Amino acid sequence: MKNLSNLYRALLPMVVMALLFSACKKDDPLGPTIPEGPEVEVTHTLKQLKEIYTKAGSPAMYDIEEEIVVGGQVISSDENGNIYKEIYIQDESTGIIVRLDKSELYKSYAIGQMVYVKAEGMQMGSYGGMIQLGGVYNGEFGRLDADLIADHIIAGKQEEAVMPMAIDLDALPSDLDDHLATWVKVENVMFSEEDYEKTWVDADASSSQNRTLTNANGETIIVRTSNFATFGADALPQGSGSVSGILSSFNGTLQLYVNEAADAALEGDRFDDPNAVAPPAGTGTLADPFNIGAARVNQDADEMKWVMGYIVGSFTGSSPDTFQPGVAGDNASASNMAIADNPNETNPDKIFPVQLPSGSAARQDLNLKDNADMLNQQVWLYGSLEKYFGLAGIKEVEKYSVDGENEVSAPKYQGQLDDIMGTDLTATSIDFKVFNVVEAESYWSASSGSAYVNGYGKGAHESWMISATTIDIAALTDPVLAVTEELNYFKGLDKVMVLGSTDYTGTGDPSVATWTELTVKGDRAEGGQSMTQFELEANTYVAFKYTNTDNDDASSWSVITVEAKEYEEDNGGGTEPTPDPDGNLVLNGGFENWDSDTYPSSWSKVQNIEKESSIVKFGSFSAKHTGGRKDLGQTVDVEAGETYEISFWYFVDPDNNDGTDVRIWGAFQGTDGTLDNGHVKGDGTEDMTASAPGSYLNSNPGNWMEFKQTYVAPAEANKFYLEVRTYSNAIAYWDGFSIKKVEN
Repeated sequence: MKNLSNLYRALLPMVVMALLFSACKKDDPLGPTIPEGPEVEVTHTLKQLKEIYTKAGSPAMYDIEEEIVVGGQVISSDENGNIYKEIYIQDESTGIIVRLDKSELYKSYAIGQMVYVKAEGMQMGSYGGMIQLGGVYNGEFGRLDADLIADHIIAGKQEEAVMPMAIDLDALPSDLDDHLATWVKVENVMFSEEDYEKTWVDADASSSQNRTLTNANGETIIVRTSNFATFGADALPQGSGSVSGILSSFNGTLQLYVNEAADAALEGDRFDDPNAVAPPAGTGTLADPFNIGAARVNQDADEMKWVMGYIVGSFTGSSPDTFQPGVAGDNASASNMAIADNPNETNPDKIFPVQLPSGSAARQDLNLKDNADMLNQQVWLYGSLEKYFGLAGIKEVEKYSVDGENEVSAPKYQGQLDDIMGTDLTATSIDFKVFNVVEAESYWSASSGSAYVNGYGKGAHESWMISATTIDIAALTDPVLAVTEELNYFKGLDKVMVLGSTDYTGTGDPSVATWTELTVKGDRAEGGQSMTQFELEANTYVAFKYTNTDNDDASSWSVITVEAKEYEEDNGGGTEPTPDPDGNLVLNGGFENWDSDTYPSSWSKVQNIEKESSIVKFGSFSAKHTGGRKDLGQTVDVEAGETYEISFWYFVDPDNNDGTDVRIWGAFQGTDGTLDNGHVKGDGTEDMTASAPGSYLNSNPGNWMEFKQTYVAPAEANKFYLEVRTYSNAIAYWDGFSIKKVEN
């Protein structure tokens, strides 16, 4: 018995130790393995490590070749899915992201735990301006391979969680960069009026999403949440208070990452959201401009209005989700920008997109790519209120103001201007000089194989395009000047005159010479594209004189080809088309007949059209239409009170569209023009009194779509003007146009 008792006494301590060890294991079977604290000598602070990278020029990937050891406490957790394959650590100087190719890192590196990084042999890079530690993936900076983690990452002692630094959005710290990748608490905020009724992430989200926190003064910060977050479907807290999280930045825009939904302690009463779009106000004048709310509800492409807002960013693509708030310089766009009621707006639902037309003063002076200092600038813009990038917006901006009093518009030109070479036109060997008699914004210029001038919205004009020499007709027996031209918004032949002079000196002001209107042999079309032959005498300078006094008499004039040649009897004025025997009033509605590769027969208004043989619905050809608010139109005879079926097919290019691509823009007309109750516009279903539609045809890019609607011709109607428009950067294909009377 004595020996057995001695055995019990010997075994007892081992049993107790085993029980204690077992009890410890049961307390947290999945908890992190926490060592007592290895003896590791730290050589650099995290800030010093970051400085090594920036002093090296912030390369895409920097190899750490010296012996560097850093340490910090873990402030992130991937347990709830909002952080993925990375940990954030911070020391007393700053924080940093450590990218590791391993999941469930919270089991090895708990919040508050000390972690040491042997950085030699690792790499550094950055994303969106955030400096990161990691490894190499496919020859580029990426995550540290899982097999290498044990060689570089050392788990240390568990400490208390880092206390967050309080952040006041009204008074951000001067050393804000040092607080990136650290644990902070943003105080006195709530989720914005636009977001607070949402969930953390939309149910159908395929990537991380932003929600906006705002304070009472309108200062904001984004809360970014992964679509893999376990709390993504939870409703956002709707009150006010504070949100703790990891402070981040993407290209200068502050962001916050929470570890779990409980990090948002928003239980106080909501305050008024100063970032909410204000109620509509203003009348659209410079003295009383529309605000964003008013501009949204007064979309009318036929009206030019003033809108006031703050420049807050631009779009890098052709859709709303490419909006880049707060970005200026090389990463911004030069062709567009966004304005908002609030100078610090980041929410894409509260912005107003702005098209900056090529050559405009607004584009030259306001675009954020070339004028980074204009970010947050208050501006007044005068343009056409219509959708842009699928949002209510403003296009064709003609002038602007930065003080609400002084207007800035495109520069004006007078006197001798840049010459136009015959090679700038199509099939032309005659060179031209350009002269503006009066100071004006527009003048004759050449591009895409034609010379062009349009004074609409730009005041009075008298712009001349004059042959550089007299026209040589010595070898011709019946000489004519054959001119292929395109006239749109036609206001009279006296506004677009083709003249000849025998006493012009070849330089200087042409208006001091004697000019005679050249006689037309045949007919000259009063709209669309056509070829006209003018009688031509020896030793004659020829000139194209464009005039207008205001918008009401401003035509658009393009000269495509000018050549001296023998008169051809059949070419002047074209031929009368034959009506379709099946009752279709549209002539050449299937585009099987073409006067040239850019002009379908029988159509009166033709802009940016090309013959297309690959993407076709019927027959051999369709009409390819490149956008930019360009039109294709034809007028047919109708009878008042009769019912007509209008139909056609269209195809929107899948790689060139933005959701506001194509519209029908037709109208029943009487003897005095368009009837007030005769509009057929937008998607074709709006009230016929709507002269400015808000709708577009359903694009469904990459597929042929059919438009088919019936309409009753109003009293006094005798014609229907059929027009379709292609907008912005879209490319559309048209085929199978038909207008038929429906027999009662």
